[in-house]
Amino acid sequence: MGNQYIYQLISLVLLILLAIFAFYLPERKKKKQMQERIASLRRGDVVITKNGLKGRIQKVGEDTVIVEVEASGTRLEIAKWGLDQVNPHGEGKKK
Repeated sequence: MGNQYIYQLISLVLLILLAIFAFYLPERKKKKQMQERIASLRRGDVVITKNGLKGRIQKVGEDTVIVEVEASGTRLEIAKWGLDQVNPHGEGKKK
């Protein structure tokens, strides 16, 4: 009866480790890549905010960026943490 509990405990530990490798590590890698992209922002980069606004960076500040929305030409000041996707100079997928 004692061996059964040991096997259950080992299975539980293995399941927790699997969950860490499956969920936590890829998310951590993605977050680190986004932080690197935000740190390397420059004028002309195309960004999409977490709210879905798409525009081109006009000015980069310490904690914010000035983004010109492509459809209307309106300029918005957006916090860097509010950016969701960054495409340097509009490179990448085009629809």
